[in-house]
Order: sequence, then C-alpha cells, then structure tokens
Amino acid sequence: MKQNGQCVDVKVCEDCGSELPVTAFQRTCNHHWFPICKNCHAKKSLGPQQEGHRRRQARRAGVDEIPVGMKWCGRCKSLKPLNQFHPYKNPNGKRLGFRYLCIFCERADTRARQPGKKEYFKNWKLLKKYGITLEDYKQLAESQAGRCAICGRLPGPGKSLVVDHDHATDEVRGLLCNDCNIGIGKLGDDADALRRALNYLTHPPAPSVLEGSLNAT
Repeated sequence: MKQNGQCVDVKVCEDCGSELPVTAFQRTCNHHWFPICKNCHAKKSLGPQQEGHRRRQARRAGVDEIPVGMKWCGRCKSLKPLNQFHPYKNPNGKRLGFRYLCIFCERADTRARQPGKKEYFKNWKLLKKYGITLEDYKQLAESQAGRCAICGRLPGPGKSLVVDHDHATDEVRGLLCNDCNIGIGKLGDDADALRRALNYLTHPPAPSVLEGSLNAT
C-alpha cells in the first residue's frame, strides 16, 4: 500500500475489516500489532456515556463520527487534536477526559472575564455571607464617607472596611475598620460591656485608689 508516495505495510482490522497501514494499529508490549485498529479499539473502550457524547459531538461537527485523537470545541465550533484541550481530572487526580473548550477558547474566555472577576467574587461573597450586594456595600461606604463608623478613620493602604453584622439576627449594622470590628467582637457585641468600657476610660478607678494610699503614707 502506498501512502504519501511511499510503500507502507498494511494490516486488516479484525473488527471493521478495513485494510489499513500498520500505523493505524497500536503496538503490544511484545512489539506486535493489535488485531483491531485504533479507531475500533477507541470505540470498544468507550463507556455508554462517552460513546453518546462522541455521537452528539459528531452531529454538531456534521460528520459521521469523530476521528480518533480529535475533539469538538463547543466555542469555536471546530474539530481539533486532543493536544489542544486541557485534560479533565477528578479531585483524586484521575484523568476522566478532556475539557469542553480548546485551550485557545479557554484563554480568550478567561481574558474576557478578568476585568470583572474580582468584583464578581466580592459580590458573591457579600451575598453569601451578609445578604448584601457589592452595590449595597458601596452605598454604605459612601454614606460613611469611606470611614469607620466607630473610630472615623480611613482604612490603611490596600485595606477596605469590613462588614459588621448582628450575630443574633444577621442584620448588617455598618462598615468598620478591622481593629474596631475585632474590638467589639472581643466584648461579645455587648452594649452594656461597651458602656462599662466607656465609663472605665472616662473614670478609671486606679487614680482615686492610688491617691488615697499615697495620702495615707
């Protein structure tokens, strides 16, 4: 059999009966050729779910079947070699197949999402943890002139105000700097404890006690 103007060895596939060049067959560990071609071997090794997936891919590509070593990219709508797809693995690291998009479409998709990616995840976190959106957070920050609702200071470089909420009712109270948020948290969010702390700062007990002991001496 001639291929690209050169004579090559041929072999008949025992499954499909096609006469194919030996390069269409896999080698065994003893350097012999498998009795069935790579295409038939791939079909036999596919599970029902994978086989159905390849049939759907073939319909989308407008072909009878997806050639071995090829895959349909759902974004650019074209057949591409498997080396142009990232492998898909389960959490244990076992390889399950290849991703839906080719590496070029994945890169383009990532670049398109990059500008709003940080805000997207911040909005998602605020919604999940406090039930407010990023827009709500910005309105709160604007109403407080970007300052902590307790100490009135601006957050430091690279830092932002944190959301303070009532742990009993989950109601958002305002935005605080990290120090103030930790401070009221250490006092158990207890208003009476905060009043006692204020009274302690304005009327510390030590001076009157120490003054009395000094006068006694």
